[in-house]
Amino acid sequence: MIKNRLNHRPRKRLGFKTPHEVFHASLNRVAVRTWIRILFKVAQSFKSEYIVFNNFYIFSV
Repeated sequence: MIKNRLNHRPRKRLGFKTPHEVFHASLNRVAVRTWIRILFKVAQSFKSEYIVFNNFYIFSV
């Protein structure tokens, strides 16, 4: 389809990445930021200084 060809064509303006790659990378960044905010809220709700998530220590602020 035309939209797939356009969205998967590398662009010089995007550093030779495809619009599809750039879009999904931005979605991943937003998802990570959202999870970090949720984890901080959980840590604050338990009144703890830090929480452990998948063997990572996450400090509350």
